[in-house]
Amino acid sequence: KAKHMPYAYIINGIARKSDDKEPHNSSGMQIYNQLLMHQKSHHLLVIVRYFGGTKLGASNLLRTYLNVAKNSII
Repeated sequence: KAKHMPYAYIINGIARKSDDKEPHNSSGMQIYNQLLMHQKSHHLLVIVRYFGGTKLGASNLLRTYLNVAKNSII
């Protein structure tokens, strides 16, 4: 069962992001910044995170979402 599904998208000049109950700006902003950095428009990126019982903390979540977003964008 998925615990969190943060996302970001840029479609037709409209941009949105969501942390989906993760700490503020720890996930959606990281995904959004990678879309901008790689000049992706008309894209949606959703990262699904399953909670395994260990709390990572906001800084580790930030790094994790940043790396997953970076490695997911071709």
